[in-house]
Amino acid sequence: MRTKVNPENTQFLFNNAMRRAARPSGTQGFFRTAPTGASRFWLNLNAAEDSFSQMAVAYTEEATTGIDFGFDGRAFADSDNIALYTVAQDIKLSIQARPSFADTDVVAMGYRATDAGNYTIAIDHTDGAFAGEQAIFIKDAVSGNVHNLKESNYTFATEAGTFNDRFEIVYTTEALGTHNPALTTDNVIVFKEGNVINVAADNAVITAINVCDIRGRKLYNNQNINAVQTTVKELTAQQQVLIIEVTTTKGKTSKKLVF
Repeated sequence: MRTKVNPENTQFLFNNAMRRAARPSGTQGFFRTAPTGASRFWLNLNAAEDSFSQMAVAYTEEATTGIDFGFDGRAFADSDNIALYTVAQDIKLSIQARPSFADTDVVAMGYRATDAGNYTIAIDHTDGAFAGEQAIFIKDAVSGNVHNLKESNYTFATEAGTFNDRFEIVYTTEALGTHNPALTTDNVIVFKEGNVINVAADNAVITAINVCDIRGRKLYNNQNINAVQTTVKELTAQQQVLIIEVTTTKGKTSKKLVF
């Protein structure tokens, strides 16, 4: 609505004839009062620089495992610097409604990070079944870790990008099975922070790091590392592509990094 600056004796009339139905886009969201018997939880994703994203999962007999217009809310993950969301039918959702709660359910969860670094997933608040002792586990496909968010927050290292299939939310240890992932490039995270290179291995201990340029010239070598996360400092390389070779207790892998 527009009007003149400082209007005098101006009146506005609104009536039901002016109402327009909202287009069922799936963006309305599930923020209204919970239906009877609903069980919900909200998760936050935080970065070190105080970036923030929130998503919610709501269980109610009124919903399905598909896309429920008026309940589910689409995530604007492609435009945000940081985003946490669930995935249903290949659609990213900041709010996902699902049928009545069963602890055998599995929910796919992804995230977007424009900057590499450490991120933390935490419970914001809960209601219904989740307000009690019902556990909320995060299953990390990269590290193989399974973590109960009811006990503590979950911090992980990541490279920049969009990752739709790294996490699953599960509610019972019976749904976990056994998982001992082999070392892959996805298990080792390498990112630049200022003039420091950070290296983290999600499911193994780092034993050695070798850094060279694309011509093969060795710039750094440390064969005495015994940690899951370490840093490479005092490199003289500037504005060039480096090859970071990481040796762990599970094998060896290499990453390229623009330094």
